[in-house]
Amino acid sequence: MPLPKDFTPVSHQNSTFPCPHPQAQNAVVTLCCGVNYFLYYYILKGLPKDVISRAAKTARDKGEEGKWAFTLQAPSYMPFMEYGDNRELREKLYKAFMSKALKGDERDNQEIIKKLAKLRAEKANILGFNTYAEYVLEERMAEKPTKVEAFLTDLLDRALPKAKEEVEELKGFMKELGVTHELQRWDWAYYSEKLRKKKY
Repeated sequence: MPLPKDFTPVSHQNSTFPCPHPQAQNAVVTLCCGVNYFLYYYILKGLPKDVISRAAKTARDKGEEGKWAFTLQAPSYMPFMEYGDNRELREKLYKAFMSKALKGDERDNQEIIKKLAKLRAEKANILGFNTYAEYVLEERMAEKPTKVEAFLTDLLDRALPKAKEEVEELKGFMKELGVTHELQRWDWAYYSEKLRKKKY
């Protein structure tokens, strides 16, 4: 039985699929999620001067002189999540970052991923394997999916207690600061950085 003919084209289509926000290297967040994220200075409280300068250049490059803009690219996104005091904007940036290619528009690649997974399963079955994971691992050190699962389970068992300890430590630190809201994902980098500075 021949391999699915459209397997390679779909793989290529996914690898070359448009970035979930236009002009990815310099895209201003307002272009990514339809919300105006050009930020005036009082919203930039907590950010280092070099981060603010880069944000000003990003805005200036987009024709927004005298304003500041952030992208979903790591060099722009991460500093805001670590240093930006404005929690509402941290939340919006986080949600925009985590929903890239999942907005149901022309840049949404969910259907491509589903088709690729289906074709991979078909390919594995044709070659005599139960799953694509079995096919991929046959000639690798792990050899089979059960070994990978055992390794990951062992890793989780070893790491989880420490992770829980770190969460509780961070929650305690937030209480010391007088923070009353619950720890959310968009708070983690921000308070972790403050705790790091306190400890070291």
